[in-house]
Amino acid sequence: MKCEILEKKNNPLLKREELQIKIENNVCPKRDDLIKELNLNENCSVVKKIYSFFGEKNFKAEIFVYQTKEDKNKIEKIPRKTRKKMLEESKKQSEVNK
Repeated sequence: MKCEILEKKNNPLLKREELQIKIENNVCPKRDDLIKELNLNENCSVVKKIYSFFGEKNFKAEIFVYQTKEDKNKIEKIPRKTRKKMLEESKKQSEVNK
């Protein structure tokens, strides 16, 4: 996987850095793989969107890198699937503790 940073923009109001990245790969990369490839902090980084182009091996991605985990939690919302998993886990733990 080859990654090239097309645009790097600092957003001091939201305390984050916004990256536009071009990726060359045979298959669409996973969000976790992108963060590891770029050596970013997993707790402070969010891959917003991965754009694919039909018939090409090129992809573009939007990544937001926050200064702290607290800044990320203030602005980003938790996806519905993740919220459901968190609810189920908390219910299981409460049942085990009883």
